[in-house]
Amino acid sequence: MKSTDQPYIALKLHNSVNGKSIDCCALIDTGASSCCIPTSMVRALSLPQTGIVRISTAAGVLDVPQYVVQVVIEKQVFDCVVVEVSDPTPMLIGWDVIQKSNLLHTISAKIPGQVVHFLTAIPTLKKQMVLVLGQDTTHIDRLMLIKNQLNVRGYTGIIVKDQSDVDIQSIEEKVNMLASLCRFVICDNSFPSGHIDELKICSLNRFVTAVIQEKGRGATWMQSDYPVDYSFITVIEYSDIRGIPDVVEQAIEWAKNKLDERKSFFDKIYRWRTPGTGAI
Repeated sequence: MKSTDQPYIALKLHNSVNGKSIDCCALIDTGASSCCIPTSMVRALSLPQTGIVRISTAAGVLDVPQYVVQVVIEKQVFDCVVVEVSDPTPMLIGWDVIQKSNLLHTISAKIPGQVVHFLTAIPTLKKQMVLVLGQDTTHIDRLMLIKNQLNVRGYTGIIVKDQSDVDIQSIEEKVNMLASLCRFVICDNSFPSGHIDELKICSLNRFVTAVIQEKGRGATWMQSDYPVDYSFITVIEYSDIRGIPDVVEQAIEWAKNKLDERKSFFDKIYRWRTPGTGAI
């Protein structure tokens, strides 16, 4: 039976509507994009369902109940979106809560023999996170559709304004940092916004970027040459907002192929990157 080396942490779950609380231990998984709560805890807290998440499994696509629960970790209190899983699966803390509660800083003190440093988490982040750019105020619904479809495919969509600012960083530096940590970028280019500058950052830093946009729309003519001049940028059009999930699927497949090309090339020229050396 596994014990001390399991990455568990103590926390409190609270239903802010009815006041019910439970103390529990949760499994920490830096590779999980979301948090999971077992059915028994949902019932104990009498959590009201807030939505449905579509998840792809070997058996097909499942509609999974979604809830919001208040989490208390080391005097930090915040709301957390969780999806329901069958018992006896334990409570699972994914990347969203790890970020909010600064668990990467505290895990090493909480778990004997387990040292977690931000740099050790980069390979996991680089495999799973996708930066989502575009008009993030009046058309945030399009970015959320992109993020939700990424979640269906097992990726974690990152929207810039949802991430905490660093007091010594400019917004451009923040975007550059997030893009560097992500596997690729998907940008909705249908409406003008600050993402025009963000696309420039992607072009200068050779980030694999799939630009999606509604037919007949576009943020600017100034960057219409990017797919011609940069092999790591492509443009895929969709007919209307209902077509976003399908075009995201196309963007994912294109990005996977482009990343495979780059990896194959880098493996040849960087001869120290042999299998098993940690290159991702």
